[in-house]
Amino acid sequence: MNINLTISSAPSITDSIAVRIFKASNPLVVVDAQIFAPPHNTPQNVTFADVDPVTFIVNIYETTSLMVTGTLRQSFIYQPSYESIEIRPTEFLKMVGGDTSYTNVDWKTWDIDIIYRVAFGPMFEPDQLTWITDVDGDVIGFNLAAGDEFTPDEQFTVQFYPKVQVLSPTVQSAKTITDEEIITVDTVLTDADAGKLLRLQGAGSAFTVSLPAISTTDTFLQYFFASDGGNHVNVTIDVDGGGNINYFGNRTELHLAQGERAMIIYTGTDYVVLNNIDGVLRVGDILFQNDKDATVQGAIFADGSLLDRTVYRRLWEYVQQLDASLLIADATWTGSSEQHGKFSDGDGSTTFRIPRLYSAGYLRGVEGTGITRLAGSYQADDVKAHTHTFTRTRTDTIGTNYEANRMRSGGDRGLWTGDTVNTGSTGGETTPKNTGIYLLMRI
Repeated sequence: MNINLTISSAPSITDSIAVRIFKASNPLVVVDAQIFAPPHNTPQNVTFADVDPVTFIVNIYETTSLMVTGTLRQSFIYQPSYESIEIRPTEFLKMVGGDTSYTNVDWKTWDIDIIYRVAFGPMFEPDQLTWITDVDGDVIGFNLAAGDEFTPDEQFTVQFYPKVQVLSPTVQSAKTITDEEIITVDTVLTDADAGKLLRLQGAGSAFTVSLPAISTTDTFLQYFFASDGGNHVNVTIDVDGGGNINYFGNRTELHLAQGERAMIIYTGTDYVVLNNIDGVLRVGDILFQNDKDATVQGAIFADGSLLDRTVYRRLWEYVQQLDASLLIADATWTGSSEQHGKFSDGDGSTTFRIPRLYSAGYLRGVEGTGITRLAGSYQADDVKAHTHTFTRTRTDTIGTNYEANRMRSGGDRGLWTGDTVNTGSTGGETTPKNTGIYLLMRI
């Protein structure tokens, strides 16, 4: 952006006028400076071109040299939304003894910030002074209170509000995103990346983009991220040198999957995410899908695969926050299908294993305590105790091998207590009617 200033005529200033600009985030370091020799009988236009689009402090001095601080005549803030500012340096007045008023028609159209009577301090109250206005209602001077008068050479200072011209809303809206940049590898951002659409398209399966260090960046800079394309599964956003990113609590890292967006602003103390990122809040969710290859949706088929902890960084971070019973040794996981509803620690350093949900039986809601059941716990199939009603039929007649209901020795037997009855079941499990669906896990 450009900083555009107009300094009104200031014939009372006999030395040079120096203009120095500082970033509000680092007010002790001069970014740039210009100096103008006397006389100052006409307005002076000043431009600082192609500075960072951040908040600046502008100081105007009366001085003998660009390198000498001199007397501060005006200080104000210049925002990125400003198109230009017209300023009037602070005036130092010496009054004529015995007078009770002061008039200067050049004050017309300027708003008075403060009048300071050196001997007494700021003057604003009606019992100290009243304003002198012209026919248009503009202030062109002041009267002292009744009974008061200036002493010979008494000193006053008068400060004026800057006249700010703000960029039109149309232009300002069009500049919300000023440019586009594609990022494919580990990158540390600078203030110059603020306002750009940062398109994250990893050359590999994982990479990291670092926001500018808190010690160097400026307040209220915005960064726009779009994780869309490339080969990455997750891209990590952190703060260069360390710091917090606030999104439902402070976190040192934020992970985006494919198709996700983030708008992040620096507040002066930490970075804050301005939009909702559904995948960050719902990582680990189980999804029902007709397509098991749904990586573009930020999910993976829950088939018990081993995953890389770096590539699937967001899911691995989520797993480590779960109850300890859900993360088991890989040997335990592979040793029994009853453990397939849990995660494993993989090789113990670089990988981890996700559940194989299709082989672990039906999903069932649990209470979540060790007294009953925890998530991931297995329950074997079972059939509730019940009875069957059936009719017993003899295979011979009374009198041959039976007497009434008593079996005689020898001969064939009919149906009797202790015999096995087939109810007609031929399946390998007790199964209600169902329709197949793929079970995916959000990454």
